[in-house]
Amino acid sequence: MQRAAEEHTGDTALVLVAAGNSTRMGHGERKPFLDLGGMTVLERAAEAFAAEPRVAEIVVVAQEQDHERVRALAREGGPLAKLSAVVAGGAERADSVRRGVEATNPGIALIAVHDAARPLVDLATVVSALAMATARGGALVASRVTDTIKRSLDGQTAKTTLDRSELWAAQTPQVFRRGDLLDWFARAAADHYSPTDDAALCERYRGPVPLVEGPHTNFKLTTLADLDLARAIVARRAGGDGA
Repeated sequence: MQRAAEEHTGDTALVLVAAGNSTRMGHGERKPFLDLGGMTVLERAAEAFAAEPRVAEIVVVAQEQDHERVRALAREGGPLAKLSAVVAGGAERADSVRRGVEATNPGIALIAVHDAARPLVDLATVVSALAMATARGGALVASRVTDTIKRSLDGQTAKTTLDRSELWAAQTPQVFRRGDLLDWFARAAADHYSPTDDAALCERYRGPVPLVEGPHTNFKLTTLADLDLARAIVARRAGGDGA
């Protein structure tokens, strides 16, 4: 296993998407720069990838007003030390990801796309996703749905109950070959198709996406309550509990 891992050292780029407006957080500070246990949310989101030898470079997609702050964090070393570029986001998430992928080194084999708003991703999940993508050409980290999900057509009444055993909540990272992503983005532009995530491109232009089960702690920071929970988890991990 060690020899196989060494063969792929340096073959992956992380595209860290941090171009959102943070409007739902309701906090004066921009979400990527909120403190999370002594690091920014952005640094926490990159931490597990920085510890993986396969990751050769990091491209951050951020609003232009944040570019110098991102570069300053990279100059300090730490999780963003492998930063190779900061690029501006686009009108839609897919536009932002495409710009990030285009900014990576053409010699890179795999692209791991990760939401900066998911700062609790762990190294085991990253390693599993990269291994799956290497073996099968793609990987979608996702968690099993535990709540009962209802379908409503009018927003006021529940019409049907969906089969929970078939439902997965998509997370990130989502990992694909660099060439495939660039091809799919070009085809999506020609089709005027705007996917909600990168796995949707694979579903549309190639087929089913291999799943990697991710922990429920790999949630997205959306509200201040999410931030409070994330801080509690970081504090627990620092105390020696790996949850």
